[in-house]
Amino acid sequence: MNRAAKRLLYLGAAVSLCLSMGWGAADAADLAGAPHEVVTAEQEMVLAAPQVILNPNIRYANAARTPYEAKVWRLDAPVGEKFPVNFRSTSDPFVKKHAGEKMYQGLEALHISGSAQPSADGFRGLIKEIRKHTNGPIYDIDLKQETHGFANGEAVSRYGKRNWGNVGKSLDQILAEENRTFAFLPGKTILISPPGARVREDRLQPLTVSEASTEKELTRELGIRYVRIPATDHIWPDPDTIDQMIALYRRLPKDSWLHFHCEAGKGRTTAFMAMYDMMRNPQLPMETILERQHAIGGNIVNYEGNGTNQWKNPYYKEKARMIKAFYEYVQQNHKTGYRMKWSEWLSKREAKTGPQRLK
Repeated sequence: MNRAAKRLLYLGAAVSLCLSMGWGAADAADLAGAPHEVVTAEQEMVLAAPQVILNPNIRYANAARTPYEAKVWRLDAPVGEKFPVNFRSTSDPFVKKHAGEKMYQGLEALHISGSAQPSADGFRGLIKEIRKHTNGPIYDIDLKQETHGFANGEAVSRYGKRNWGNVGKSLDQILAEENRTFAFLPGKTILISPPGARVREDRLQPLTVSEASTEKELTRELGIRYVRIPATDHIWPDPDTIDQMIALYRRLPKDSWLHFHCEAGKGRTTAFMAMYDMMRNPQLPMETILERQHAIGGNIVNYEGNGTNQWKNPYYKEKARMIKAFYEYVQQNHKTGYRMKWSEWLSKREAKTGPQRLK
C-alpha cells in the first residue's frame, strides 16, 4: 500500500471515530495526524520577530481556531521505558560539588522530584524510587497544558507547533477534550510521531490502540494523587496557573511528596520546583535556590537566551524577569502563609511599576 493510500485509510478511520464522538469531519484529520498547514510563512515571520511579544493564552483566549492547533500524535515515552528521563530528587546527592551550607539548607526536607513525562511503567518506577524516601502521600503534579494520556502503556500527546495546541483553553476544556479522546481511542488506529527533536509528518507511524487512559485515571490506579496545573510550554506560567500551585501548597499535608513533570522535565518542571523551593525556604537568596535546582539536574530558570532562538528570546527574558518578581512575592508574603494570591500581588505591583508580563 502506497503512502497516499495509507493516508486515506487512516483518515477514513479518523472520520468514523470523530463522528462517533460528536466531532465534525474537519477534526478527523487532526485526530488521524494528517498533514496540515499549521502556520503560514507570513505568520511565522511576525511571531518570530524579536520585537513582537505575545502571550498565546491571552491572544487566543476562547478562540475557535489558532495557528497552533494540535495536528499530530506524538510518542512521549515508550512502553518499555521503566524510569522517566531527566529524573532528579532533592533527596539525591548533588551532581556537582558546591561549597557553602546554604546550598543544602532545607533541600532534603523539600520532598520534591521532577522528570520528563513518564510512561505507565515509568510511573511505577518513579513511585518505587520515591517510596525509598517517604511513606506520605505522593502527588503527581502534571504541568502539561497539551492534551495527553496513555495508549497501550505508552505516553502520547497531541502536538501542535511550539507545543501550543491548547493555548487559550481553560482547564475544564482541556480535561473534557482529554477524557473524550482517550475514552474512544481503544480499537482505533492513529498515526504517531516517534520520539525525536522534531515532530515530522513524514515520520508518522500507525499505532493500533488496544487500551487507553488519561493520566488521572492511571495515577489513581497506582495509588497516588493527581493535580493538573496546565502550564504553557516555553513561556512563564500565567498568573492563575501559579495561583493554583500556591493554593495547593497551602493545603498540603506535612508529609507530602510532590513529583513535578512536564514534557521534557526541564523548563516548566524546573520553574515550578524552584518556586516551590522559594516558598519553603524564603530565608535563602534567590540565586542559591536557582543554582541548586540547576545542580540537581534542572534548567537555569533565569537564563535570558543567547540570540540563537529568535522567537524564544522574549520568553527567556520574561522568565528571568518573572522569577525575580516571584521571589519578591515570597519575601513579602511568606509570613502570612501566602494568603494573598500571586495574581493579586502582581496586579498591584504592575499598577506601580508598569507591565511585567508579555501580553
